[in-house]
Amino acid sequence: MKSVKKHSLRTLISLLFTVVFSFINSFGFSQDNIPLDTLKQVNLDEVVITANMFENSLINCGSAISSINYNEISTLPANSFSGLLRYLPGLFVSYSDGSNNMPIVNVRGFHGGGESEYLVVLLDGLQLNDIENGKVNWNAIPLDLISKIEILRGGSSALYGDAAIGGVLNLITKQPLKNRTNLQFEYGSFQTLKTGLYHTNLLKKGNFSIYANYDKSNGYRQHSNSSNFQFGGKFELKLNRSNQLTISSNNYNTELNQPGPINDDFHYPDYQQSDPYFKSDMIKNYSYNINAQIKSVFSDRRDLTTSLSYNIKSKEEIRTYVQPPLILEFPTFQPIGIYDTTLYGNSKNRLINTSQSGLKIHYHDQSINGRFETIAGLDLDHGSCKNKVYDVFKGFDYTFQEQYRPYDSLDSKENVSRLKAALFINSEMKFSSFFSMIAGIRYDVLKDDFKGEFPVKDTTNKKYYQSINPKIAFNYITGNKDSYRGSVFVNIGSSFKAPTLDQRTDQKRINYAMFLDFGPFYNMIIINSDPFSNPELEPQKSLNFEIGTYQTIELSNKLTANINFSGYQTYIENEIDFDLAEFKYRNIQSSSHLGFEAGIAMVYDNKLTVFSNINLMHAKFSSGDYNGNFLKGVPKSNYNAGIQFIKETGLGGSIVFNGVSSTYLDDENIFKSDPYTTMNVRLSYKFTKIKLYLDIENLFDKEFISTGYVQYGSKLVYPGMGRFIRGGLSIDI
Repeated sequence: MKSVKKHSLRTLISLLFTVVFSFINSFGFSQDNIPLDTLKQVNLDEVVITANMFENSLINCGSAISSINYNEISTLPANSFSGLLRYLPGLFVSYSDGSNNMPIVNVRGFHGGGESEYLVVLLDGLQLNDIENGKVNWNAIPLDLISKIEILRGGSSALYGDAAIGGVLNLITKQPLKNRTNLQFEYGSFQTLKTGLYHTNLLKKGNFSIYANYDKSNGYRQHSNSSNFQFGGKFELKLNRSNQLTISSNNYNTELNQPGPINDDFHYPDYQQSDPYFKSDMIKNYSYNINAQIKSVFSDRRDLTTSLSYNIKSKEEIRTYVQPPLILEFPTFQPIGIYDTTLYGNSKNRLINTSQSGLKIHYHDQSINGRFETIAGLDLDHGSCKNKVYDVFKGFDYTFQEQYRPYDSLDSKENVSRLKAALFINSEMKFSSFFSMIAGIRYDVLKDDFKGEFPVKDTTNKKYYQSINPKIAFNYITGNKDSYRGSVFVNIGSSFKAPTLDQRTDQKRINYAMFLDFGPFYNMIIINSDPFSNPELEPQKSLNFEIGTYQTIELSNKLTANINFSGYQTYIENEIDFDLAEFKYRNIQSSSHLGFEAGIAMVYDNKLTVFSNINLMHAKFSSGDYNGNFLKGVPKSNYNAGIQFIKETGLGGSIVFNGVSSTYLDDENIFKSDPYTTMNVRLSYKFTKIKLYLDIENLFDKEFISTGYVQYGSKLVYPGMGRFIRGGLSIDI
C-alpha cells in the first residue's frame, strides 16, 4: 500500500511539472519575458479566508492565493495603498498620473484601461467597487489600518459574483489588542506631506478604533497635485455569549489633478510636462459609508453573519478628450485625411451622485468530524446614480492656451439604477487527511433601469442579466512533515462580468472638428458623436482552468526554501473593450488568457528573505479582425525581485526591483512601449515606540513609460515617476 501511495505521489508531481514546463515552453523565457508574483514567504499553516469564504489553511485551499501582513507591508517603500499595489502578488499596475495616485490594475491579463476594474475589492467584507463603473478609489484605503491583504487570483464568480472575473482583493483591518495612539508624519519630494492619527481603546465588552489621515503632494508632473483626507473607525461590542456587533465607517475626501497623456515625441525631462489641453482635468471625490454586522455563534461549528451597508458618494470629474480633425470628402462625407493643424479638444465636466445599500446573510456549518464544511448565503445590493455632464470647453491648441474661457452647457442628464441579488453555496469535503474537494455554485440576477432626461427625454430602458457560475477544485497534500510540506491543486470554473452602468448608459457625447473638402478651400464643421455607452453590450463570460502547487523545504534549522507556482488558461467570450477610434464600448468576440505565475523565496531565521518571482501573461484575441494579436495594455511579463529584512526592533527594510516587458498599445500590435526596470528602497529603524524610515523610489531616476494608447496613428503615453525621496516618523504614545 505504501508503494502504491508513493507511486501515485510521484505520478502527480511528474504531471504537475510536465504542465508547468509546457507553460514555460509556450511562452519562451528571455530578459523581455520576466515578472512578478510576490515577496511574501509561504507559510502553509497560514489561515486564509478569501479562497472559500471560511477559514482554511493555505496548504488546503485549492486556489492560487497569496497574502501579505502588516510587518511585511511596513518594510516596503510605499506610503499609500495605491503605491503598495505594485508589490502585491499577481498584479501588474501602471499609473496614469506619474505620481502613483491613479493606478490601472491588471490581473491575469484583465484590465479596464482605467475605465473599469476586473477585481472585486473588499474592506472587512464591504465591497469598495463603485456602482457606476466598478472602479476603486485606491487612495481611499487607509494603508496604516491594514493588518493583512489576501489576493485570490483567477475567476471567482462562484463565490463573489459580478466582476470577480480577474480575482478578489480582501483587505482586513487591524484588531485592537491594547489602548494605543499612533502619530505619523512624512515629508518628501514634490512637497509631499502626510500626517496621520490612529487610536484604539479596549472596552469591557469590546473595543473601538478611530483614524484620520491627510496627505498632499504637488506631484511629479505638472498639473498632478493631489490631496486626500481619510477618516473613520470601528466599534465592536459583544452583546452576549453568542452575538457580536461590529459597526465600521470608512470615509474620504479626495482631490486629484490629471496631467493627461503626452505625445511620444517628448523626451526626458519633458516627461514632467502636462499638455495645455488637460489644464483643467481633475477629480473631486467625496464618499461616506457605514457598515453594521452581527455575528451569531450557535456553537463552535455553526455561525450566522448578517451585514447591512450604506454608502453615498458625490463626484465631480473634468476630463478632456482629444482627436485629430478629419478631412471629409464632399458630398460622400468619407474621411480622406487629417487636416494639418493641432488636435481638437473637448473638455467635459461630469457630476455624479450615487447611493448604494447592501444586505448579506451568510450561514457557516462544519461537521462534527471536520470533514465537511459549508458556507451558504444571500447577497442583495441596490445602487442608484444621478448623472449630469456639461460641456466645459472645446477648441484647438491655441485656444486652450491663450483663450481658455470655461463655460457650462448641459450635454446629458440621466438617472440609472442597478439591483443585484444572488444565492450561493460552497463546500469542502475531505476524503482523507491528504485529499479533498471544494465545490461551489452561485446564481446571480441583475436588473438595470435607465431614464434619460437630456438629450433623450422620457426614454426608459430596462435590462436583465442572470448568470450561473460553478467551480470545483481538488487539493492533494504531497507532504506534511517538519522538513517538507506541500500541496498540489487543480480547479475549473466559470465567471462573469456584467457591463457597468457607465458602459451601458453614459450619454455624454464628444464634439469632433471636421473639415469638408470643397476643392480650393475647407469648411470646418463641429459634429456631436454618438454617446460612449452601448446599451446592447453583452456580459463577459469566462471558463477558467488552473493548476498549481505550494512547496516548503527546510534546508537547515534556520534556512527554508518556499516555492509556489500556478498555471492558468482562461477563455473569454464578449470581453468588453473601449474603441478609441469610435469612442464607444464594444464586445470583443472572444479572447484567451494563458499565464504562468511562479516564485521562490529563501527565508533565513524568519527575518531575511531573498526572493525572485515571475509572472507571464499571454492575453490574445481569439476571433475577429485581430485574431492572434495580443490585447493592448497587457505586458507579456513583469517581475519582482529583491531582499526584505524584518525585525521587531533595530534596522530593517527592503530593496525591490520591479521590471516590465514591452507592452503593445494598440490592437494592431504595431506600437509598443519599451521594457523597463526600476529599483525601490526602504530603510527603517525601530525603537520601542518610535520608527524612522527613508524611502527612495526609482533610485536611478529611470526614464520609462508606464502606459499609453494609440489614436489615429499617434502614440500618446503616460510617463512614470522619476526619483522620489521620502522620510517618515511614526510614534506610539
